Amino acid sequence: MAYYETYQWAWLVYLIAALGMYFVVVKFTKYWTGEYVRNYLRLFSAVILFTPAIHTADENTILAPAFIVAFGEFLTADMKAAMAGVLPLLLALFLGLVILAIRAFLKRKAVKS
Repeated sequence: MAYYETYQWAWLVYLIAALGMYFVVVKFTKYWTGEYVRNYLRLFSAVILFTPAIHTADENTILAPAFIVAFGEFLTADMKAAMAGVLPLLLALFLGLVILAIRAFLKRKAVKS
């Protein structure tokens, strides 16, 4: 049971640190004039920081940040195992890019009107 409590505390610490890092990214890009570049950098950082992946180790299934799963599996196993972390990252990035593209299209359409 101690492992489960440690797991919860580790996730809490990670989420607080990730929120802090995302806050730094937002503050860093606040005064950028290029709106699209600013939005894409914020999207990319949010995807890297907040996308989870399911990882199975020693018959235990755990939830971990996708970039950590991908990097760890790449170092210890092979690229095929690393895809367990890369796939959720790519899916989240694709969905975010679609949302930003639709938002830019609607904004452009509103400006022309």
